[in-house]
Amino acid sequence: MFNRSGHSRPSRRLAAAVFLAVLLALGAASVAAAQPGASNPGNFANQVGPGAYRLDGTDPGLPLDDLAPLRRIVGDARFVGLGEAVHTNGGYYRMKHRLFRFLVEEMGFRVFAFESPWTWVEQLEAYVQTCQGTPEDAVGGLFTVFRSTETAALAKWMCEWNQTHPQDRIHVYGFDIQRQAKVNGDGLIAYLETAGVAADNPWIPGIRACDGVDETFYPSRPFPQERYDQCQGALAQVAGFFDANERDLKRATSREALAWGRIRLVSERAWQEQIFYRADFPRSYVARERGMAYVLLAINDLRFGNQKTAIWAHNGHLWRDSEPVNGLVGMGDLLAEELGRRYVVIGQTSRETYTDWPALGLCGSIDLLGENPVEEVFHGLGESFLLVDLDPRGTHPGLLPEGAAYSFEGSELIVPAQHLDAIVYHEVAPAMNPLAWLPCH
Repeated sequence: MFNRSGHSRPSRRLAAAVFLAVLLALGAASVAAAQPGASNPGNFANQVGPGAYRLDGTDPGLPLDDLAPLRRIVGDARFVGLGEAVHTNGGYYRMKHRLFRFLVEEMGFRVFAFESPWTWVEQLEAYVQTCQGTPEDAVGGLFTVFRSTETAALAKWMCEWNQTHPQDRIHVYGFDIQRQAKVNGDGLIAYLETAGVAADNPWIPGIRACDGVDETFYPSRPFPQERYDQCQGALAQVAGFFDANERDLKRATSREALAWGRIRLVSERAWQEQIFYRADFPRSYVARERGMAYVLLAINDLRFGNQKTAIWAHNGHLWRDSEPVNGLVGMGDLLAEELGRRYVVIGQTSRETYTDWPALGLCGSIDLLGENPVEEVFHGLGESFLLVDLDPRGTHPGLLPEGAAYSFEGSELIVPAQHLDAIVYHEVAPAMNPLAWLPCH
């Protein structure tokens, strides 16, 4: 497990503002030949351009044949990032449901990791395993920007899969480090007590100084320096204790217990840095990206071993090679460095994009098109939905000229293939149907 830092912020203008506020595909010779790792891409019936494939829509209940090019795009990857250009967009959410269904039914994926606090998502996991309660209540364990009829439908499909496949189950978990100070502190202190740390050890009140940041200070009030020093000082001492006594701690507790202790520690340290996003954005965002990458892989290793995993997040958390764009390193960079070709990124974008995000004053159409937008290239094919493979390989040409630079979801000019393996394009991407507030339309 690594201990690196990261950040990616691909969008400018409104897209950048939206992403900041959240802190808070080319075929094979035939469908039959399009197996993971295939290197001889050819034509599919739905091919409409070099490496570009018409998709039938976002309805998760549609047949999956049009998604067959995903076999070669995903290949042998163990982790597949499923991105979105902006939160609160129902078109992106429904398409993620379709993509995940294909990954489950056709490629053996069994885990979905969500960009939401890792302790909160346990509520959704409980529903997916039991179908007790309602899917609408179950997605209450996600960030509010994901609580929608679209994600509730995904939750319902996952629980129904588990009802009919009791020996071949789907699981979900979260990996975000935000808004969990008290629960992380409680768990960390409980582990230290189990490990023999005395109740009057000064680390304990130091960890308690981390509490309440979510409610008392974040996001508008500055974190008092004295309290910050006490909190982070104690967490640094605990980190040193874990490192110096790892073998003894595993014997005294267990390997798993220590691993969960580290997850709580990393999550807490990252959150205590991330709350500075108004005063020092790079410091804040780097902390969050580093923390999310660690938590995502650590929980996956602990719970799911070698199970194939899809990742639900904003495009900017997932894409690779962020530094040439903004000088910062993101979660996707860290995952790519750790996993290599076992990590694949599928971004989403659209020409007409709609949101329902009253907290940011966003209701209806927003402009995510930048200079020389790649979305206009896709629009020129005249299709409502496309899957575009950015890495055709072999002699099969790609839709985008090699090395050509475009904006993507409003980013500065980039070479899309350097950052993504594929893009799902929507001509029109409608807003989500929210469950946490009344629709703004």
